[in-house]
Amino acid sequence: MRDTLQAATLYVGDLLWGWTLALPRDLGILLIAGLSTLLVLLLRRLLTDQPLLHDIRTDERMLRRLIRAAKRDGDDAALNRYRNTHTAVAAAKLSQEFRVLPVTVALILVTVTWGNERLPWLPLHREEPVRLELIASRIHAGRIVHLVPAPVLSTEGGWLQRLDEQAEPQPHAATSWTIRVDGLPDDGLLKIRFGDRTLNHPVTLNGPVDSGDRIRQHGYSLTTTLHLRPYRPFGLTIPWPVPYGIGCLVFYLAGRRLLRIE
Repeated sequence: MRDTLQAATLYVGDLLWGWTLALPRDLGILLIAGLSTLLVLLLRRLLTDQPLLHDIRTDERMLRRLIRAAKRDGDDAALNRYRNTHTAVAAAKLSQEFRVLPVTVALILVTVTWGNERLPWLPLHREEPVRLELIASRIHAGRIVHLVPAPVLSTEGGWLQRLDEQAEPQPHAATSWTIRVDGLPDDGLLKIRFGDRTLNHPVTLNGPVDSGDRIRQHGYSLTTTLHLRPYRPFGLTIPWPVPYGIGCLVFYLAGRRLLRIE
């Protein structure tokens, strides 16, 4: 059920934002923030009673002044009356907010779920060096494995590698190849011969990246990892939701003022 929901969320996210992956990543983040905010604002205008929200904002401003005056004059009866009125006005405002809140939350959840899968790693480009790592159980230390040659592949250290024992973060055996991909293999797979087994790792060029493109579990404690370049928003070591959230906030405040949406 969880995998089905994840797949459906990624499908919707690809429909909404997949086209931004062809753009520079920083520009894509700004466009996603701006367009998702614009969608929320348009839904807010359509789904809420704008004249009522305008009157509520005016009433809240007046009530705050009356409450301060009642406190200053020590008029407890008037203070309680104004506070009760303010509570009723806030409830009316909340009923309007709940008309657009579910759609807003759903859009944010879809965007964040999609972004966590598609945005943290940059796509591999033709002839870009990348490291393909194989991790195995410690008992396989010293074993010779090899990356299957292909016309579109080149490697800097040779096709044959030995699994070396590693102590950190826990005992295991590992090796790696630094490769360059000049084009997609016929089946889109990088292949490692491990004894009588073939470990297949998918590779794509200039396309969307998800977790399955980076890390692949093969069973029996065998894992291959394609070490793609991490995305650093605007050159900063921060997660991508930070500039996305800041962008949404700025666009939302500016959009409400420019479009005169309550």
